Amino acid sequence: MGIGSLFGDVSKSASAGRRFKDLGTTLKDVVKRYFEQPEIKYKDIPIIDPKDLVGAKIGTLPADLLKTGDIYKGIDAAGTSRFSELTGGPLYGALPRNVDAGLAFASEGKAPKAGADLYSVSAMGQGTHRSNLITMDNVLGTIEAYMDTGRIDSKALKSINAEISNYGKMSKNKDAQRLADFPGFQSENIDEYMDALSFDARKILVDKLAQPGMQKLGVPNIGRILDETMQKEFAGVNPMDSLLLIKPDNKFVNLAKEGLPTNRAYSHGIGGEIVGKFNQPVNWRTMNPEFFEKYGVLKGAPRPLNQFQYTFERALPTELMTKNKAELITRTTDYEGLGPRKALLLRDGLNNRWRTSGVPVKEGGFSTTQFSRNLENSASFPSLEPYSPNYINEMVKSGKFKAYGLGDDSSIQFALNKDPDYSWMGIELGPNEVDLVGVVSNELGAGGVASPAVLGKAIEEGATVLNAFAVKSEKFPKGKLNTIYKRYGFKPIKSIAFDSKYYINERGQAAYDDLIRQWKVEGWDESMGMPEVVAMKWTGTDKERIDATRRVLDKSWEGFGGSKASVNNGPSTKAYGQRSSSSSGEKRISGEGDGGRDSRNLRNDNGSSQSNRIGTDTERLKNLTDIQLDNLGLGALPKGPQ
Repeated sequence: MGIGSLFGDVSKSASAGRRFKDLGTTLKDVVKRYFEQPEIKYKDIPIIDPKDLVGAKIGTLPADLLKTGDIYKGIDAAGTSRFSELTGGPLYGALPRNVDAGLAFASEGKAPKAGADLYSVSAMGQGTHRSNLITMDNVLGTIEAYMDTGRIDSKALKSINAEISNYGKMSKNKDAQRLADFPGFQSENIDEYMDALSFDARKILVDKLAQPGMQKLGVPNIGRILDETMQKEFAGVNPMDSLLLIKPDNKFVNLAKEGLPTNRAYSHGIGGEIVGKFNQPVNWRTMNPEFFEKYGVLKGAPRPLNQFQYTFERALPTELMTKNKAELITRTTDYEGLGPRKALLLRDGLNNRWRTSGVPVKEGGFSTTQFSRNLENSASFPSLEPYSPNYINEMVKSGKFKAYGLGDDSSIQFALNKDPDYSWMGIELGPNEVDLVGVVSNELGAGGVASPAVLGKAIEEGATVLNAFAVKSEKFPKGKLNTIYKRYGFKPIKSIAFDSKYYINERGQAAYDDLIRQWKVEGWDESMGMPEVVAMKWTGTDKERIDATRRVLDKSWEGFGGSKASVNNGPSTKAYGQRSSSSSGEKRISGEGDGGRDSRNLRNDNGSSQSNRIGTDTERLKNLTDIQLDNLGLGALPKGPQ
């Protein structure tokens, strides 16, 4: 049976002559709130019943995922030289001034296909906004700030400029060849140059800047810039998922010429208004069954996804909403609380799909290079120990260190060090202690998964001690990370004052400035004093370690450990301190963190909010139907624990 036949006879639905309901104005009732809110809330867009769309012809408008309604402020203490307004992406039509102007979508001089009653605004890839001119402004602003603050010196800048120019000269790609004439980031003509580049050329440039070699020269972390400028609600959605619907008014105008609100990235606007969204984003197969039936197979086999997406984005089909299709969309989206990325990583955790160091990557192992890179990509990197790949490799070979990465390609990770040294805190550990280190989650679309997945697995694998900065805030008066870790049975055994002079000597002034900035971003209340470094010890039993991951993610979890931690505390010899030098001579910096991305579900009263919520998500995952799993992009994976 073809995909299209699942929706019945399309021609019969059309001949019935029933028009979709007039959904009317939807955002004007709430737009006044947006004048006082710096960031547009996707949740405010009304949910549409698919049955109300029967008879409507629905076209497709792909959109990158650039944030709408905010100002880019940089990724660290260097900030930016350009406080660029973020106005692009699917929520362009929700900006107050665009609502007032009757603008629903922005385009670069190309009118949408005529004949559609509604358009589905569909997601392009997670990083596609890197070719957007607004994103390029943010990259330029950050690089200029790095130049102004000395993070990129003149020698490094010369090398960076040469790398880009030489890359263009050597490339056979026509868009990449445009980079041969790169004027340099210090050029007065840099904006005109960027404006003249094609979308593909800007993409190539940003990808070049993101390479490890360029990062070593001092280029700011491109991945973090992209994260900061992406609409968080769309993190983790699958390519071409239908995010919202707009009703056009057949107006396609040059914004500047008509005196309408202009957009840095796009010259033209599509008139109309946002009318709503489905209960959950809808995959492109369900939205466009006729197109998939016609083009989804090549030589008797399903076409590769990337190839098919290329075809889809150029065809941008328009298809009729039938009664059967509406019913299928309703069944497909009848679930709550799970985005594609969150669902995938939760299932990876339940299925114990952890990659480990010491195993070749081709055989499913976790590379030490990726582990180190994930650390660097974390917003909380200044509070993390900067493990290098060489140091990790030496420790892995010695059998003292093991790194874990969740799933195939996530940044949810941790490591266990079987030879911890806490003498810098005046603590003498026993011979069998295992240190939990390198805890990171840079997964924007997996809120609530990382902390329980990591800590459940770490406990299961034998973690006994850890240390963290106690960053105190109104929400976490005793410190954020130590509050999180306490819920999993880790109890404080000692704390020492933070020594900024020692930190600056070891990591540099820029890292210290970044550390302070990140603490403030996390809500640090400066009136409570500088965060202390807190050592914590697990107080649970060996029996509690058994199947700990499943207890946390799946079963009714009430916490670990009831006994008080005891340890032989010696005198504190260092205020901030350092780990003892490794065999390679590399010093370790204390103050572990989890990346600050995944602890948002915890209540400040240290209640059971997180455990209950992850249990609810697990139950939701278990109850998903096959078509709902397919909608999340999980249809090809085993449904339950292996």
